[in-house]
Amino acid sequence: MKTRLAELIASSLKAAFAAGDLSSGEIPQFGIETPRNTEHGDYATGVAMGMAKAEKKAPRQIAEIIVKHFPDAAEVERVEIAGPGFINLTLSNSFWQDNLKNVIESKDEFGKIDLGHGEKILIEFV
Repeated sequence: MKTRLAELIASSLKAAFAAGDLSSGEIPQFGIETPRNTEHGDYATGVAMGMAKAEKKAPRQIAEIIVKHFPDAAEVERVEIAGPGFINLTLSNSFWQDNLKNVIESKDEFGKIDLGHGEKILIEFV
């Protein structure tokens, strides 16, 4: 899910550059984290704060521009700005329901991967 959210944020940034709302043309590396407080959404990013110097704008202004250009996505219910420029993302109920349905339908196969392609591997933890 973090990869999908990063794609959506990158898409928002590209749209903001194309519209002339942001000028640096640079999409910085940014993280998507799980907030400590669940009231702040399911995920959060500080991408706007990382862009402040290049854009010569306050992080909150940049966050407002990112939110303005955020694409419609069925899996995201809300995109909100918090504090000095954090962007909080809340996933939609339909996203959670679809994933739960997938887990139920997969039964015992859920979570299984063929990482070793049939080869046994030994994992040691020290």
